[in-house]
Amino acid sequence: MPRTTITRKRFLQTIQLLFWATITQLNMWFYGDTKRHRRTEYLVPRLKEEGKIVVIRWGNRNLINALKHKHDTHYDHGNGVTEIIVRIWRSDMGSTIVPIRFFRGRRIIPDGAFLFGRRLMLLEFCTSDNVHQRLKSKMECYQENLAGVEEKFQASAFVVFVLDIPREQISIFLQGRENLDSFFFVDYATFKSVPIGQQLKAPIYIWGGDGKEYALSYES
Repeated sequence: MPRTTITRKRFLQTIQLLFWATITQLNMWFYGDTKRHRRTEYLVPRLKEEGKIVVIRWGNRNLINALKHKHDTHYDHGNGVTEIIVRIWRSDMGSTIVPIRFFRGRRIIPDGAFLFGRRLMLLEFCTSDNVHQRLKSKMECYQENLAGVEEKFQASAFVVFVLDIPREQISIFLQGRENLDSFFFVDYATFKSVPIGQQLKAPIYIWGGDGKEYALSYES
């Protein structure tokens, strides 16, 4: 079956949802694989020339972003968030991506959010530095404010923390902590190792309730 051509409009709409994406991540979004695709490689330089997107060099890769995010210099964090959003969406393309602007004015502003029927998934990506500096306060903030988010969206909410630390450190971090029933944790390396399209089905998420590994099952 021939693939639908990616229009400029669709490309620009997509880039609004992501943060510092690589071409490989955009190919995952549009095509579901990490192969090179002529259409994305054609669009990126042309849209940059027209001033409709921002492209910067980061290490040995180009990162692409919407103009509204051009002043964000947290490239590592933004690229990690993009990887997570793309992989979750590819696992259920019928889900609804909730724009972050819907959380403005509240104490909780996640890195990403998805609605699966009446279930709301909130996403947090922490680089290794953030795990040590901010993770504890982020968890406390969610514990205090998650009920208000559930009321706003009329949905049952849970939080997935993707942490860029060795997997064994997650269990150590969770020892002795309470009231984590709404939280799941996974290390970034394991998260990225799952085949594209299987992110929600893979039993890689450590539930804060009992420390065991589960898939992110849900009911529409």
